Amino acid sequence: MTDLKVWAWGGCVALVLGTTLSLAPTPATTLVLVLALVLALLAMRVNRRNCSNRIHTLPYAPELVLLPLAVSIRQSSYIAVGLVGLAALFAFMRRGKGKVATGPMILVLLAAALALRTAPLGQLALVAVFLAFLYFSTQKNETSEAVASLMLGVVLYIWANIGGWLVGIQSVAVGVKLSGFESSSSIFSERVIWPFARSINEAPIVTATFIAYVAASFVTGRRVTQWEWVGVIGGGVILLGSNSRAPLAVVAVVLAIAVVSPRMLRSNLLLGSVLACAVPFYLGWLQWAVRPVAEILVRLPYLARTQTAEELAGFSTRGEIWSRSLEWWSSRADLFEHLFGFGQNGHATSGAVYTYFGSFGGFLSKPEALTTHNSALQVMFDSGYIGLIAFATGIAWGLRRYMKSADISSIAALAALTLTSAVEVSLAPGATSTPFFLLLALLAFSELRPSESKRSLPSPRVGRRRTAQDRAPQDLSG
Repeated sequence: MTDLKVWAWGGCVALVLGTTLSLAPTPATTLVLVLALVLALLAMRVNRRNCSNRIHTLPYAPELVLLPLAVSIRQSSYIAVGLVGLAALFAFMRRGKGKVATGPMILVLLAAALALRTAPLGQLALVAVFLAFLYFSTQKNETSEAVASLMLGVVLYIWANIGGWLVGIQSVAVGVKLSGFESSSSIFSERVIWPFARSINEAPIVTATFIAYVAASFVTGRRVTQWEWVGVIGGGVILLGSNSRAPLAVVAVVLAIAVVSPRMLRSNLLLGSVLACAVPFYLGWLQWAVRPVAEILVRLPYLARTQTAEELAGFSTRGEIWSRSLEWWSSRADLFEHLFGFGQNGHATSGAVYTYFGSFGGFLSKPEALTTHNSALQVMFDSGYIGLIAFATGIAWGLRRYMKSADISSIAALAALTLTSAVEVSLAPGATSTPFFLLLALLAFSELRPSESKRSLPSPRVGRRRTAQDRAPQDLSG
């Protein structure tokens, strides 16, 4: 592509980005971001050839490093849209040729379309710009480089949350959660809702995905970079501060399986994800199976908090929420609602939330904040059976592609991401949370192979700049 076309497209992206940012509710933030964008574009324009070459030869994908933090800034959806647009500009500047996994993406996006048909304009714009970003990004990366860059972005996300919390930035969820902040940690007196997360468990889920990715490296022998160690340290702070149990349990399970048998982790990724998401539908049997584990956990104050073994075996209040939601769904929803759902926040729009909000929702300021606490169940209420089948099939399709890979670290990250969705709506498209966007990115890259990437060469290790030897043509004919 010629320099003229590159800068023509870059100018269009800058124009759209500047217009979008002008709608942001904070004028000072808008001004800073617009000025930063203009200066960046001017700097690239002054030395465009050198800039394009430097972006092309970076040992990581800068757009993917920016992505996790960009989609998590919800103090203004328009700022998130602007940052994802900037990431798309970086992706557009990188040369290469790849292929997006259209099959899984189309199915997941069908479920998202049904759920987001009643969503605000800001969320629709974020998803639309994110899809454009994925299109550009999948043409510029190979799978190993993409996942490594994405995990480096999670490190940025982790420390941005810690830094934001230290300077007093508050999450958009702070005004929704009125109580229930008591922590069983001896370090934090209250559970922390991290500033760039929409719920108390969102940041821990993203962190658990990253830690599972790094932990699997010890099994495969891949050297953990210094930036990944920095991320692990920050991840420990995130997990302790939020006092979330499910992400800790998932990391422990994924690491144990990876240590015992990496092949078992790869071959059972799909089955484990399906069983995890379908927990509400066989809860009665599962309570009997996990009761021995609950008897052990109740002796650990940090994990048990103030709950009994019976409450732990029933997944705390989640078990009751699941049973009441399913009862409402089977008895009150009509045929159209069964097929297409109720749209975003379907559990609240339908009225199902009021069957349990009075019992468990006293710590929240609005009913829709008390979700179904299960991604599959939330998708069913938001998008109906059609959306649920499309969503499950799309994820299964993408997971099958990764199961054929030898990259245990990526498989461990996907396992953590899908297993945590059993007790949260983290992957439900209607929630538009950071884990959902990470899943979309991983699914989009599932079809890439090194031979389809920009160089048909092994991806360099993140954290090391390519040398002249790396960039030299090599004979790959064998």
